[in-house]
Amino acid sequence: MKTTRYAISWLYGEFRIVRLQRGKIVERWSANQQVETVEDLSSALQEAAKHIDLSRGGDLAVVHEHDLHTHDFLQVPAMKKRDLEKFLARRVQQNKSFEEPAAWCYHEVVHTDGSEGVLLHQLPKSIVESTLAACIAPGLEPTRYVPLTEIVSAYMPTYKVPATDVFVIVALFNARIEIIVTFGTGEVAFVRELNYGHVQETVERLVTDINRTIRYAKQQLRTKIEEVWFLGTVLEDAHTTLESGVDSQLRFIPDESAGPYFWALQAAALSNKSLNANFISAPAQKSITSQRTRRAAVWVSILLMTISTGITAGIEWMVNDSQNEIGHLQVEIIDIEHKLAIVEETLELEKNLEKKLQVLTGTTSNLPTMFNQHLARMVPAGITLSTVKVVRQAGYWSVKLSGTAADGLEGAVQHLRAFEDALTAPPWSLQLEEDWRPTWFDQLQNGNLAIDGRIGFEFVGNIQ
Repeated sequence: MKTTRYAISWLYGEFRIVRLQRGKIVERWSANQQVETVEDLSSALQEAAKHIDLSRGGDLAVVHEHDLHTHDFLQVPAMKKRDLEKFLARRVQQNKSFEEPAAWCYHEVVHTDGSEGVLLHQLPKSIVESTLAACIAPGLEPTRYVPLTEIVSAYMPTYKVPATDVFVIVALFNARIEIIVTFGTGEVAFVRELNYGHVQETVERLVTDINRTIRYAKQQLRTKIEEVWFLGTVLEDAHTTLESGVDSQLRFIPDESAGPYFWALQAAALSNKSLNANFISAPAQKSITSQRTRRAAVWVSILLMTISTGITAGIEWMVNDSQNEIGHLQVEIIDIEHKLAIVEETLELEKNLEKKLQVLTGTTSNLPTMFNQHLARMVPAGITLSTVKVVRQAGYWSVKLSGTAADGLEGAVQHLRAFEDALTAPPWSLQLEEDWRPTWFDQLQNGNLAIDGRIGFEFVGNIQ
C-alpha cells in the first residue's frame, strides 16, 4: 500500500540516501564525511531524518561495498538449487577471508562462451545484521541488500550492446576503485578492488591497473575488450591521462539526473523477482512483508473508527442544543483539571523517589532489591521480562535482563528503545555491554517473527 520508496548507497564509506516517488528522486541527502562503521551509519541515518521524511515508510533498497566484501567466480556445473546452496555453504566456510560467521549470496552466471558458474559474494554476518538493524530502527523496510555487481548486471543490458562483447567497468570512489569485467549481457566475469581512491595522485597508477586488467581479461576470456566504461565523477584533469594511457576505447557514462546518487537510483530500480544476489534471505523478506501488511490493516481499522466517530459526533452536535453542549464542556473541564492535579502530584512524587534512589544507590549494598522494586516503573507496556539478574562484581554490579517484546517489529523496536533509554538514564545509568539488536535480528532473519509476532531480547550491562 506504500508507494514511497527509499534507496541507500553505502559504497566504501560514501553514504547517500534518496526518497523516490514513481521512480523519481524527490528528496536526497549525502553524508559530508566518510561513514565507516555501523555506529557511523546510525548517526548518518539520524542526520538524514532531519533532511528527508523517513516517516512515510516503504521498501528500502541498499547497495553496499565494504573492504571485507569478496566477489569470487566459481565454475560450477548445473545442479539443483538445494544442492548448489549446500555446496556454496561449504565453500564459504573453507574460503572466507575473515574469522567470524559469513553472510553470503550468489548470482548464477552463464557466460557467452558456455562456461557456467556462480559469482559468490561474502561479507561478515555481523555487518549485514547490524546494517539492516540500523535501517529498520527508524522505520525503513529493507527488502534488497545487494553488492555493486548486481547493479552492473542490471544496468549493462539497458545499452543494448552485443551480448558477446566484453567491457571493463571502472567504478570510481573517494577511498576505493572497483574494476568489473562483464559481458554485454551484464554477466560478470571477475572483479578487482583497488586499495586506493580516485584522486589526482593515483591517475597514473589507475591507468596501469586498467591495462593489466585488460591484458588479463584477454588472456582468460580469449577475446578483445570493446570499451572501458567509467562510472562516477572523473577528475577534470584526469581525462587526458586516461585517454592517452589506457589501451582501449573509453566511455564516460553521464547521468545528469542522478549524479552522485546514480547507484542509489539504480538500486531502487531493481526488481525483487529478477534479483539474484540479495543478502536478505527469503524468510526475512517474508517477515518484513507480513509486518507491513499487519500494520496496514491496523491503520485501515483506525481510519474507519475515526470516520465513524466523526459522523456520530456530528449527528449528536446537530441534535443537542447549545446549552446542553456548554454544560457538558464545563463538566469535562472540571474533570480534566482534577486529573491534571493528580498527574502533577504523581510527577512530584516520582521526582522525590528518584532523588531518594540517587542517594541510596551510592550508599547501600542492597541495590538488587531497590533495582527490582524500581524496575516495574521502567518497563514499557508491550515488554515481558523473563530473567532479571543483578550480581555484585569487583567494584560494580553486573545486570542481565531478558524477555520478549510484542506489538510487531515497529512497535517492539519503539518499546526496546524506550526501555534502553530508561535503563541508561539516571539514577541507574546502566552501562550496556551488549546490544539487544543482534539477538532479535537473528529471529527476524530466521523468519520466526512471522509466526507469533514476538521478539526476544537481552540487555547486558553494569552499574558502577
